[in-house]
Amino acid sequence: MAALQRSSGLQTFAKISMNKPIAIQRSYDHSLRMIHALLDATQVLGTLEIDGAAYEVCAEAVANHDRHTNQLTVNLRAFLRSEKQDHIGETTTPAWIPQPQTVTEHVEGGEAHEMANEIFATWKRKVSGVIPR
Repeated sequence: MAALQRSSGLQTFAKISMNKPIAIQRSYDHSLRMIHALLDATQVLGTLEIDGAAYEVCAEAVANHDRHTNQLTVNLRAFLRSEKQDHIGETTTPAWIPQPQTVTEHVEGGEAHEMANEIFATWKRKVSGVIPR
C-alpha cells in the first residue's frame, strides 16, 4: 500500500513494508512547467530604400505553449534589416512599424501550432499594410 502527500513544497512517499512505515521525501518544485517552443520565425515581407540604402521589412514571431496551463504566448515584432554587407545583423524600427505585441490564448496542445501560425499570418498582414509604397 502506498500513499502520496504533498505539503509545503515536499513530496512524501510512504510505503508499508513488513508492518513498518518507511517514508521517502523528495523536493517538489511547483514552478516546473512543460513549455514547448512552437515557432521562431522571421519573414521578409518586402524591401524598400531609405536615404539610398536598401532595407528588408521583416516580421518575427516567437511562440511557446505551456501544456500545464494550455497557454499559448506569441511574441511579435517587426523591424527593418539592412541589406548592406557591412551592416549585416543591424536592425532599426522606424515610427511607422507597429510596436511589438504579445498575444496570449488558451488552447490545447494539439491546436497550439496552428493557432501560432494564424497569429503570425495576421501579424504579417498588419506589417505589410503599413509598408510605404
